[in-house]
Amino acid sequence: MYRLVTLRNILTAALLTAMHQLATGSVHYLFSHGLADDAGQATRYLEPLDGEKSIRGSCPTIMEEPCMAFNYPDASLKVWRANLAQDGDIAALEHAYNQVLEQDPEADIILIGVSRGAATALGFLGTANPSRIRAVVLESPFDSVDMLITRQLDRLFANPSKGLANGLHKRLVPAILRGYRPDGPTPADAIPWIPTDLPILVVCSLKDGIVPVGSSIAVYHQLRETAHDNVHLLELDRGEHARIKRSSAEGKRYRNVVHAFFKSYDLPHHDSWAQKGLAAFAQTQPTRP
Repeated sequence: MYRLVTLRNILTAALLTAMHQLATGSVHYLFSHGLADDAGQATRYLEPLDGEKSIRGSCPTIMEEPCMAFNYPDASLKVWRANLAQDGDIAALEHAYNQVLEQDPEADIILIGVSRGAATALGFLGTANPSRIRAVVLESPFDSVDMLITRQLDRLFANPSKGLANGLHKRLVPAILRGYRPDGPTPADAIPWIPTDLPILVVCSLKDGIVPVGSSIAVYHQLRETAHDNVHLLELDRGEHARIKRSSAEGKRYRNVVHAFFKSYDLPHHDSWAQKGLAAFAQTQPTRP
């Protein structure tokens, strides 16, 4: 059997096996991928927006190099090994974090997670005490699997029974995702233990068909209600799950607000993009309706 070699394969290998050497104490990006994906997902956040040329050569959009991307146990469609942001995923993220620090013990790390990777980031931040994390971008995180199921059923049906949600959570999900424990820790459990001064940007889309927007908004409000004053919420009108950046207008808004967020907390950013995102960023701390 021959393996198809593609640009994504090459970039993924580069991300997994090499990190550019910079001065000690430089900023590194740590990318936490979503379910049914792999480390190659990071390339989407290093590439320019569709139809838009880089403003300086091969300048990326959300992240820059050096970037550490890694595979969760379920990578490459081994979905049955998934544990959905529980202990195994948290351990994998902690291992990648430690790999960054092995290269540069004084690295300032920006953690970026998508979906399951974003939910795992919450668990990691609340349990591992990672002192070198300087900021976090969470795209489509969820507070717990059971509430994700409940919100998804509420969206699909007029009056879904609580028994249906309970059955899916306690029986069907662990039957498919063998690493998941219905009684195990949830991302929401970790939120009170996350450092309250850590800058966090939660990004979500009203059109997300996998993680209901309510799950991501719940993460934001739970952070706000536990004295996390540096948490922000960017709620976008369009963008498919794990593809928000590919929505032309919303992709630009996403990118610009991320750089305004970085600028606000004195992190590396592209000033032209940050300036364009400042007005939208100023609206990213809503209160509960």
